[in-house]
Amino acid sequence: MQKNSWRGGTLKLAVLAGLFLGGSQGSPPQESLDRVESQAAIPADLYETYERLVRAMESGDEEAIEGHLLPAVTEVNREERDPKHLQYGTDINLPFIASNFNRDIRSFRQHSKDTFLLRTLTTSFFFVRTANEGWKVYLYVDKPLM
Repeated sequence: MQKNSWRGGTLKLAVLAGLFLGGSQGSPPQESLDRVESQAAIPADLYETYERLVRAMESGDEEAIEGHLLPAVTEVNREERDPKHLQYGTDINLPFIASNFNRDIRSFRQHSKDTFLLRTLTTSFFFVRTANEGWKVYLYVDKPLM
């Protein structure tokens, strides 16, 4: 198992600045991914899939979002969450995405050759590489990184 973006106990200054300043929600996904120190461990096609998924989420394109999910993983929801539980959920909640989602990858974990966790300050994305359709989300969870 390979873990995290901090290799040898060091972090890039950009990661530290992003953690303390809350990240830059308006930055393009690739710029956000550049903050991960050991990018080479995350396959390029997974980067591309993550970028496309984030763009679809931010634009509210339900069809494109669903194209990145395995069947029956989660639902795309346009109704606002209860304010008491705004930051927690297993649905892709478009109002949450628009107001609170942080796209910057803060850490990752490789579970096997074909499964990865990508973690942002707000959300966990669990991806699996499928034989015919490339990378797909098999688990999605909004929960703040503490």
